Amino acid sequence: MDKIIETVLCATIDDEPRFRQILEKLIADGSIEAFPAFTNERKSKAIARKRRVRIDLIEMHFLTRRL
Repeated sequence: MDKIIETVLCATIDDEPRFRQILEKLIADGSIEAFPAFTNERKSKAIARKRRVRIDLIEMHFLTRRL
Protein backbone atom coordinates (compact mmCIF):
# COMPACT_ATOMS: atom_id res chain seq x y z
CA MET A 1 0.00 0.00 0.00
CA ASP A 2 2.96 2.32 0.60
CA LYS A 3 3.92 2.22 -3.06
CA ILE A 4 0.34 2.90 -4.18
CA ILE A 5 0.02 5.98 -1.99
CA GLU A 6 3.41 7.24 -3.22
CA THR A 7 2.61 6.60 -6.89
CA VAL A 8 -0.95 7.91 -7.28
CA LEU A 9 -0.96 11.65 -7.91
CA CYS A 10 -2.42 13.76 -5.10
CA ALA A 11 -3.09 10.66 -2.99
CA THR A 12 -2.90 10.95 0.77
CA ILE A 13 -3.11 8.50 3.62
CA ASP A 14 -6.81 9.41 3.86
CA ASP A 15 -7.36 7.74 0.45
CA GLU A 16 -6.05 4.38 1.66
CA PRO A 17 -9.42 2.85 2.70
CA ARG A 18 -10.94 3.79 -0.67
CA PHE A 19 -7.98 2.34 -2.61
CA ARG A 20 -8.03 -0.82 -0.50
CA GLN A 21 -11.76 -1.30 -1.15
CA ILE A 22 -11.31 -0.86 -4.91
CA LEU A 23 -8.36 -3.26 -5.03
CA GLU A 24 -10.08 -5.90 -2.90
CA LYS A 25 -13.08 -5.82 -5.26
CA LEU A 26 -10.81 -6.20 -8.30
CA ILE A 27 -9.01 -9.12 -6.63
CA ALA A 28 -12.35 -10.79 -5.81
CA ASP A 29 -13.50 -10.35 -9.44
CA GLY A 30 -10.25 -11.86 -10.69
CA SER A 31 -9.39 -8.71 -12.63
CA ILE A 32 -6.04 -8.36 -10.88
CA GLU A 33 -3.69 -10.75 -9.12
CA ALA A 34 -3.60 -10.83 -5.33
CA PHE A 35 -0.10 -10.19 -4.01
CA PRO A 36 0.77 -11.38 -0.49
CA ALA A 37 2.29 -7.99 0.35
CA PHE A 38 -1.18 -6.49 -0.09
CA THR A 39 -3.48 -9.24 1.11
CA ASN A 40 -1.38 -10.19 4.14
CA GLU A 41 -0.35 -6.71 5.27
CA ARG A 42 -0.09 -6.51 9.05
CA LYS A 43 -2.09 -3.90 10.94
CA SER A 44 1.14 -2.72 12.55
CA LYS A 45 2.50 -1.77 9.13
CA ALA A 46 -0.57 0.36 8.37
CA ILE A 47 -0.30 2.01 11.79
CA ALA A 48 3.39 2.75 11.21
CA ARG A 49 2.57 4.26 7.80
CA LYS A 50 0.00 6.59 9.37
CA ARG A 51 2.44 7.53 12.14
CA ARG A 52 5.13 8.42 9.56
CA VAL A 53 2.67 10.65 7.71
CA ARG A 54 1.68 12.43 10.93
CA ILE A 55 5.34 13.03 11.81
CA ASP A 56 6.01 14.37 8.31
CA LEU A 57 3.04 16.74 8.57
CA ILE A 58 4.20 18.02 11.95
CA GLU A 59 7.72 18.61 10.58
CA MET A 60 6.34 20.37 7.51
CA HIS A 61 4.14 22.59 9.66
CA PHE A 62 7.08 23.45 11.93
CA LEU A 63 9.36 24.24 8.98
CA THR A 64 6.79 26.42 7.22
CA ARG A 65 6.25 28.44 10.41
CA ARG A 66 9.99 29.11 10.58
CA LEU A 67 9.95 30.69 7.13
